[in-house]
Amino acid sequence: MVGRRLWRGEQASDLLARQPTQPFQLDSWEIRVTVTDSPQESLWLAVRVLQVAADQAEADTRTRRTGYVTETGVKSLLWLCGSLLPEDLDLANSTDRSRPVRVLLQEAETELRRFPIGAYPAGTVNVVVGLCDLIRRTAGTPT
Repeated sequence: MVGRRLWRGEQASDLLARQPTQPFQLDSWEIRVTVTDSPQESLWLAVRVLQVAADQAEADTRTRRTGYVTETGVKSLLWLCGSLLPEDLDLANSTDRSRPVRVLLQEAETELRRFPIGAYPAGTVNVVVGLCDLIRRTAGTPT
């Protein structure tokens, strides 16, 4: 996984050379580029995205934006997908948490299509099928 930040504005040396009373404007953007080199990394990234989707689905259930069925479905897929990974992997998450559940599910499904299904561990096809079914049943605008 590769993370990059792109900052637009003045050079730091220019900012330091200014007098403290001179105003300046700095705009910032964050561009996140994720590159998976192997099916295991791809599966790991899908688990991390599903972890965020499960958290979001739980929050949505508490605020009654989605039903309990969606939360349970996402958590089941997270468990199934996570069980395909070795136990020693760090699943700490840095995925953006401000996206709807449907978008996160689509991102996980897209990630699991990066390599031929036969390159993934046995059982991954069940995750992909489950993701497709859950995306179809989850409220939201298709992206």
